Amino acid sequence: MLSMTHFLLLSVIIASLYLPAHGGETSNDYEDYDGDDSSHGPGHLQKPTPAPLIPYFNEGQVVVYVNSTAKSVKLDCPVQNYDAKSHVIMWYKDEKSVSTGDQLSTKEYTIDKQFALTIPVENATSHNYSCWIMPSKVRRNITVEFQTPNGASSISWPNTLYSIILSVFALIYPLASRF
Repeated sequence: MLSMTHFLLLSVIIASLYLPAHGGETSNDYEDYDGDDSSHGPGHLQKPTPAPLIPYFNEGQVVVYVNSTAKSVKLDCPVQNYDAKSHVIMWYKDEKSVSTGDQLSTKEYTIDKQFALTIPVENATSHNYSCWIMPSKVRRNITVEFQTPNGASSISWPNTLYSIILSVFALIYPLASRF
């Protein structure tokens, strides 16, 4: 009798392995699967995640010229590919943190909605400022310099070359019009 009970129990266990768990319905989804139909298979439930945006600056090093009579100077952080959900803008004065996002560590500075930092001019020229995009560790270095006494900033090579070319054309044009 004991062996008959064991045999019956063993047959029930084996039979339960062959029955589907959802009440007898069977699915042929994987029997006909040839790999071309993306609606079948284990991967169809996952949506592709977009590639993370990598922030960058068009100019990594800039000089901001300020008039000596100005009371404050505004430093911009024009980051490209900024995503507020995954990036934080941080401002540094030399190597010391000044802000984390829109939270400032000092009351002498202000920050606007575009994360532009406004600082007093009185000591701005003696420090290096930088705008960091974290966690990507992308940064823009900013140096503040006073304009020359006549109000003009130092002229760059492209502007100098442009001025020379215009001067040459101004000299040649009257001569060319005679012929």
